[in-house]
Formats: sequence, C-alpha cells, structure tokens
Amino acid sequence: MIRIGTVGTVGTVGTVAASLVAALFAHAQSTLVQEDTSPRLVEPHSVERGLTFVAPDGVTFPWTRGVTTNTTYAEWDLFTAAAGPNAPDVGSFIGGVIPGPAPNVFDANPASGSFISGFGNIFSFTGIVMPQVDFDGFDMGPAFHTTVLLQLRTAGNEVLPATMLLDGAIAPAETMELDRVDLGGNGFQVDTLYRFEVAGNAAAYSIAFSANDIALSLDRVIVDTFTALNCPGDGDGSGAVDLDDLQLLLFQFGTTVPAFTDSDFNGDGAVNLDDLQILLFNFGTLC
Repeated sequence: MIRIGTVGTVGTVGTVAASLVAALFAHAQSTLVQEDTSPRLVEPHSVERGLTFVAPDGVTFPWTRGVTTNTTYAEWDLFTAAAGPNAPDVGSFIGGVIPGPAPNVFDANPASGSFISGFGNIFSFTGIVMPQVDFDGFDMGPAFHTTVLLQLRTAGNEVLPATMLLDGAIAPAETMELDRVDLGGNGFQVDTLYRFEVAGNAAAYSIAFSANDIALSLDRVIVDTFTALNCPGDGDGSGAVDLDDLQLLLFQFGTTVPAFTDSDFNGDGAVNLDDLQILLFNFGTLC
C-alpha cells in the first residue's frame, strides 16, 4: 500500500513537473518567436507600382527620349558593384558625339559599408550611403543651356534634400515626388524627379547626394539631358519667343540649315516639327 502510494505520489509530482517544464518550454518558444519577428534592420523589399517615372515625349518636356539630337538618356535598375562601375542596364541613348566617360552610378562614401543586395540595389545597414551619378555632356560651351532630369527610386530611408547637388553647387530647380509606398515599418519606397537647369554645356556632369540615415536602398536611377541654345525658340534673335519667331519657323519649315541657326533649335540641321515643339514650349518667354 505504501509502495503504491509512494509510486502514485511520485507519479503525481512527475506529472506536475512535466507540465511545468512543458509550459516553460512553450513560453520560451513563444518568446523566441516574438523576438525573431520583432523589427529588424534589413533591406526594405521594393514594390512595383506601375510606371510613375517620366519619359520626355516632346510634350511634358520639349524633347523626345531616344530621338532628339543633343539629348542623352541612361537608366539603371540592377547594380553590380557598390563602388562602381555600373553601366546602364535598362537602356541608354546619346544623340550626338560625347567626349566624356561612360555613365556610372556608385556609392561615393567608402565608409558606408554598402554592398549589392539580393534585389540588385546599393544598400547599407551600418553607414550613410552617398550615391553619385556621373553622366555625359556634349562640351558645346556657354552659348547653350542644359536641362537635366534625375529620377530616383529609393526604399527604406530617404534622400536628404539639402545634399542634392549637381557638380557640387547647383541645386534642383524643381523637385517632384512621383510616388510613395509605405513599406510597413521599413520606411517608404519613394519615386522622385529632380530637374536641374544648367548654364552652358560641359563634357561631363556629376550629381551627388546623401541618405538621411542608414538603411537607404538605391533601387533605380534615370538621367535624361537636353541641350539647346540659351534662348530656344528665338529664331530672329530679338530676345523674346513670339509670333515673329513662329512666322520665321513656318517660312523655313522643311528646309536644311546649319546646326543651331535660324529656326533650328535642336541642332539637327533641319527646321521641322521638333523645332516647332521647342518654340511652342517656350512661347512667350523673354531671354
């Protein structure tokens, strides 16, 4: 009887102990799962939200990407080296002869610890990424004017606006946020367009900027440039784009002229619809 009671008592104690151990183990598992799913500093997963980027088509901006003379285009989606070089992998166009080096995008801050992520982005979770975008000009000199469009897609943290400079000195004339997606605790995916207006036309340009904190993921970069006379559309040299210039263009329409003379505003040596688009885009301006 005693033996049976002792065994029963031990069995009861064993059962209770086993239950306590099981409960503790379950609690430990719950704690581990909770810690594993807590917010971590990882690269935000980029999402696609349609075509929010701008492609110059002669309407929104007075040139057509991949067609107009004295324009350039370069686009990157997948990067291969954080420190570069990274050649445009989506597409590129050069509407003329350029003396400068090949276009490139890279992290100009060696201390950032950036690397190429599994998504093909330039990313760092330990330092501040400072991207630099190098691209070409035509070296046409001070008689011309250059418009530069830079479009970016970033994920996680964002660009520090005050750091966005062309050649270390020229701030954007316009900044336009094209799209913003909440990445649920990992920051935002942001598509942004920056427009720069630059006097003259050089052989090469560089745009540099900085992240506002660690964990910026540089996902996509697009650069378009357009080079034109200082006063595009002013065919008669009056300092204004007006009806007299329109009349002159219509009179010369369809003719061949020396590049950038008379009503040839894009330098292709012909007076045509491209020149009419430029005139209409600038109609009413004073130079």
